[in-house]
Amino acid sequence: MKKRKLLKVNKAQYEKFVKDFISQHGLNVQYSYTKDHFYLFSDESTINQLENQAFGLA
Repeated sequence: MKKRKLLKVNKAQYEKFVKDFISQHGLNVQYSYTKDHFYLFSDESTINQLENQAFGLA
């Protein structure tokens, strides 16, 4: 079983960096959101990719 991980990004980061990345790569990501933040939940390797994308570490 893969380890699960949570990532919190602000709405601007999600819209600018993460949203298209998820759809382009067909990633399996569950999420919830509030007015200002998105909470992304998936396996550790997927969240690491999203984290790199959102925070410009790639």
